[in-house]
Amino acid sequence: IKCEKNRKLILMSNNQCEQFLNLRPDYIHDAFKNYPKLNIGCAGLDFVNGYNYIWDCISQIQNPERFYFLIDLDTKIKKENNLNSEGIISRTWIDNTLYKNPQLLYVFYHSEWNELEIENLLSLLNRVSSYIGTKTIPIILIFLQNEPKTLIDARVLNYLTESTSLSTKNCFVISIESPLICLKRLEPLIINILTECCNRKISKYKQKRDQCLNNQAIKFNAFKFMIKSAIYYEIKRDFVGALKNYLTILSDIFDASYSYPDPLELKYLTGYLISKISFLSSKQNLFNDAITKFHRFERHFRRLIFLKECPGEHFLWLGNHFLWFAKLFEDTNIDYDINKNPGYYFYFAAILFHRALIFYNSV
Repeated sequence: IKCEKNRKLILMSNNQCEQFLNLRPDYIHDAFKNYPKLNIGCAGLDFVNGYNYIWDCISQIQNPERFYFLIDLDTKIKKENNLNSEGIISRTWIDNTLYKNPQLLYVFYHSEWNELEIENLLSLLNRVSSYIGTKTIPIILIFLQNEPKTLIDARVLNYLTESTSLSTKNCFVISIESPLICLKRLEPLIINILTECCNRKISKYKQKRDQCLNNQAIKFNAFKFMIKSAIYYEIKRDFVGALKNYLTILSDIFDASYSYPDPLELKYLTGYLISKISFLSSKQNLFNDAITKFHRFERHFRRLIFLKECPGEHFLWLGNHFLWFAKLFEDTNIDYDINKNPGYYFYFAAILFHRALIFYNSV
């Protein structure tokens, strides 16, 4: 990698190189290969209130679409900087959204409804609020009790709702004697809360997109909010809506590629989109549509404008997309023919890698 970067430095001016490296030129992001999982952060789980026992129950109901993890309340989630960040969208935002930041928070607390515990609980919720910061992350408060009770003490509930922004609908009691059954019953609630949260996010990003489209100076920032909307469609498991959004963005970017001041940035962004579209299409039995889009992507990036800055890197980048598409093609169940089969894409991937090798050997 160091050697490759040094070669980039030879081929580009300092300003061009700095701008290029800020684009995070990744080939195939891990997120392209799977649907994003729902990240559920867990706070308040320690040895005092049943860490081992509750965590074992969470492990038993581990859903392949869920990722549970313990959060460190001494840290804070970084605030998004939408309009002032460099470039249209960064890998940092994608990584934080898909892998690091929770979309939902479980706050566990062992309580027997006495005054001292209420103050301790309020302190815990304040730490959770500090951890979240300005993020809009739903919180589910789960009371752990030795003896099962069907109702939360009204005095406690009133005090909490008056002192925090916690919703009464998101407060539950779980008996330590049977936590597994209770946790399973929360599944429908998780889906509803997640859907509502994602809908709010999508609505917010659509408003920001419209603001950008109405302002010529920042019109290209609309791509950023369109991509973020598509990602939240995926998170709420609306894959049809996600694919529709990605296709719209791809079409708009192809149209904008001749007027956008930084074609390299659009190049990597288009690679992100074509990978997402190919993956979602393959899962919805629409791979023939993905083939059509990939061929347009291929024709677009044959243009010599993308070879002037760093031809070796461009051959590698395009070759990796061909290779990944060929492997994805192999996993589909569509019929092959002489003009439509994975071998075509493996062949061109090999040619592109060979061209990259020739270039780097000549530097």
